[in-house]
Amino acid sequence: MFSDRGRRIFRIFIVVLNCVVAVISFRRGDVAIAGLFIAVAALILYQLIRSSSDGGDDGDRRPPSAS
Repeated sequence: MFSDRGRRIFRIFIVVLNCVVAVISFRRGDVAIAGLFIAVAALILYQLIRSSSDGGDDGDRRPPSAS
């Protein structure tokens, strides 16, 4: 459905959206909901960092030619 780059951008968008919802919930006094959204954002961010460090986005690179 998404390319690797598109998936990464979508995950970053989801993390930012979760942080915004957490801030709004915290300001309204819903600390439990804010903590839940921060935890979800942290998990998605962890997956994003882990996939980047594994070299998961290197699929478009070609090895150097032997010539």
